[in-house]
Amino acid sequence: MKGIAAAGGGIHDLKVPTWRENYTAPLEGNDDNDNDQGDIDVDDNGDREDLKSRKGDYAGPKSLEGKIKVFYNLFTNDATQEERVQLIVDEQLSYLDPGVHILEITSIGHRLPSIANSTIREHYTNGSEALTLHALWDYCKKHNNSDTKVVYLHSKGSYHASQQNAVLRGFLTNGALSKECSNLPNKCNVCSSRMSPLPHPHTPGNMWLARCDYVATLLDPNSQAEGKLIINFNAGNPCKGWGRFFLEHWIHSHPSVMPCDLYPGKEYTWAYDNIPNANFSMDLQMAPRFDLDVYYRRICSPEGTTVGHRMWTYEKLYNITTLDDSWWGWKSLKRE
Repeated sequence: MKGIAAAGGGIHDLKVPTWRENYTAPLEGNDDNDNDQGDIDVDDNGDREDLKSRKGDYAGPKSLEGKIKVFYNLFTNDATQEERVQLIVDEQLSYLDPGVHILEITSIGHRLPSIANSTIREHYTNGSEALTLHALWDYCKKHNNSDTKVVYLHSKGSYHASQQNAVLRGFLTNGALSKECSNLPNKCNVCSSRMSPLPHPHTPGNMWLARCDYVATLLDPNSQAEGKLIINFNAGNPCKGWGRFFLEHWIHSHPSVMPCDLYPGKEYTWAYDNIPNANFSMDLQMAPRFDLDVYYRRICSPEGTTVGHRMWTYEKLYNITTLDDSWWGWKSLKRE
């Protein structure tokens, strides 16, 4: 099932707003573990669970002053990748609005020399993006309110260099850091460039903004690595959101999610076909915004198409067996 979607990519030219072109603020954190666990895809640098961390360089939290904290997962495989990964970092950070965002980085793998003197939350020799998602989740547990929002980004393409990953990286980064997501209406608690209900609820590529009161309802992203989930979730199944694909499903895994997305076109739903460029016209709407057949793909059929599919997951992850009328799936999924 090559090509269901992976978190790796190359470099591409981006046209960003003028103020962003001149943004050179120092990194405040670095979050890039691009091991492709953050999108439905079959390519990955593998599970890197041996956590050998190097700590002591985190200067402590700075005042958010009402800003949105961006948790950035930065993965660099080895020293030979420094220059290429630095270009990815520079590209993604060009989308930050210094008046809106404050950055926190988790560095994994080889440490980039150019961020050696920057404030990073932590550096790990090995690990997965669960390290960064856990930091985001822990922050939201401590700031459990609807006014506090967080963004999750990762250096997609730092492990697998490809033009598809590069295009998807720009599409996702621009959406997650956009004014539209930053000014999230009350009807939404998760915002991304694209949300797909199939084959499981997810943002392909796994970059998004979310409200902390919703994130606080989710299980700890480390639950899988710590063996706290039923064994099914350990199997590497992209169609079910299991194994290394679980973290892509994580942000939409609770029935109280109220997803919104930005891309108005039907030609891109999930995976790698017809990915829009980074500078797409944004139109925030509740998701899923299309009928189920728009998202349907043979590669995972009929996975995720019924209410029963979702109810099984909600029960196993959250012990939830009943859903109220506000659940998004009533309008989208089949009832048999």
